[in-house]
Amino acid sequence: SSQTDISLRQSAVAFLYNVSHHLSHREGSKAPQAEENEELSEAVMAILIGCLENLMEEKDVVSLTRRYMCLGQLLKAKRFGKNAIGLVRDLGLFDGVCEHREYYSDLDSLAKEVANLLDM
Repeated sequence: SSQTDISLRQSAVAFLYNVSHHLSHREGSKAPQAEENEELSEAVMAILIGCLENLMEEKDVVSLTRRYMCLGQLLKAKRFGKNAIGLVRDLGLFDGVCEHREYYSDLDSLAKEVANLLDM
């Protein structure tokens, strides 16, 4: 990958992190029963799947870090985090992701935290 490709991926994932942060912190439904069980929006599903797809092929540590941070934001969201965790588990998208620890020790704690959120 050229430096331009890497910079573009890093910028794209930084944008996704900002969107993830906004989606997980904006006010949701006012109904008490919906507070922790809100349906996943298309945007949330697209970011979850996009961050997990080809995660094992990503070689840039900055892009990887940001992808894990996006995942953590969405999986910890009070309004829809449980549903996000369920989707990732149901689709088997996180299988084997912690293998990054072998290559990037800097990612160890982030990968473990995301794995813990998924109870893996």
